[in-house]
Amino acid sequence: MCLVTANPGQVSTSGALVAGVYDREVSVQAILEHGNFGLGTFADLDGEMVILDGRVYQVQGSGRVSEAAADAGAPFAVVTAFEPEIESSIGPISSFRHLEEHCDRFRRSGNIFYAFRLDGHFRRVRTRAVSPPEPGTRLVDAAKVQSEFNFADIDGTLVGLWSPGFSSAFSVAGYHFHFLSADRRRKNRPDLYPEPLFGDNPALTFLTVLGGEPPADVTINEMTTVASVWDQ
Repeated sequence: MCLVTANPGQVSTSGALVAGVYDREVSVQAILEHGNFGLGTFADLDGEMVILDGRVYQVQGSGRVSEAAADAGAPFAVVTAFEPEIESSIGPISSFRHLEEHCDRFRRSGNIFYAFRLDGHFRRVRTRAVSPPEPGTRLVDAAKVQSEFNFADIDGTLVGLWSPGFSSAFSVAGYHFHFLSADRRRKNRPDLYPEPLFGDNPALTFLTVLGGEPPADVTINEMTTVASVWDQ
């Protein structure tokens, strides 16, 4: 696990997303000018965004994963320059709550932002994602129709942020993670995307929230997002 005290750049707000504001605000190129690590979504709610090692990946509701073009648009994102301040190995994790407890040990303050990168082997992950809704559709309605994907024994990376409680005015406080498989570099191979996409597709990446009481199974939920504060 790697940890850095984050000084994030952000676009738009979580409230705007919940209200159905999915229009393009900035480009992927503009986002990368502010950092190499983060998360967000794409214009028209067309998939989740994972920013890892200076590359921006997009997962769509169909399950297809691709590296986003520089001119691809985003309604919001949060990004930071990730240069680890702490590197540590951790043992087996049994639940979201257990993961939170491990991450908490590395946070020195409850009033600043943190970014986490966890590379490892995941015994089981369940993900879900929505497809682009009709214009003006609120997030809660867009999320009523979702696809679910299940993975077992998969290597990958959690790209995570922790936001303090006061940020709830413009963000979602607590832990937020995206998952990206280790073989993301094979993301465009056609045989990774059979129809229908309900099998084990190890090239998927989705968003999750670590907060409150965790469920029995790991569920990575597309609905959760982060806020942002810069304009192009």
